[in-house]
Amino acid sequence: MIGQVENVIIPTGTYELDDLEFVINKLKPNYITFFELKSDSNTLTCMISYSHEIDFSIENSIATLLGFRNVVYTTGTTRESENTVNIMKINCIKIECNLKTDSFCDESPSQIIHEFYPTVAVGYKIVEVPRHLVFYGLNTTSISKVEIILKYHKDRLINLRCEPITIRLQITHG
Repeated sequence: MIGQVENVIIPTGTYELDDLEFVINKLKPNYITFFELKSDSNTLTCMISYSHEIDFSIENSIATLLGFRNVVYTTGTTRESENTVNIMKINCIKIECNLKTDSFCDESPSQIIHEFYPTVAVGYKIVEVPRHLVFYGLNTTSISKVEIILKYHKDRLINLRCEPITIRLQITHG
């Protein structure tokens, strides 16, 4: 339909390109006859094919996630993203504990007890077992509350969206 504007609102979640393509195709208006997302593993860019104009200039668009600029792309063509796909924002998970003391990260005091790179695909259960046990000093002699915080490499909190998590701490007297 000429001149018709429709926003496709993608629900909060974690998506790979195939999942994202499926969700967009499910939510797109019926008059849009074709939409396809493909990755190029050699260049780490995204190929997008579509039957109607795509407006990535709107606020909170997925343009930068897919490596595209925030512009309007004209109808009926295939485009390659100008930049690499940035769909995996988390490349390092940091586990912090409020009881830890005497540690530094980049010359600043830190409460990180472990950090790792996720080795499973997005949406799968992460099972991480540290290779070497490290014992840290405690910043208290009496424990009334244990606080565990998960952050990713930019020191932003990880939203677990109510998923359960199990972390085992070993506290010894020594």
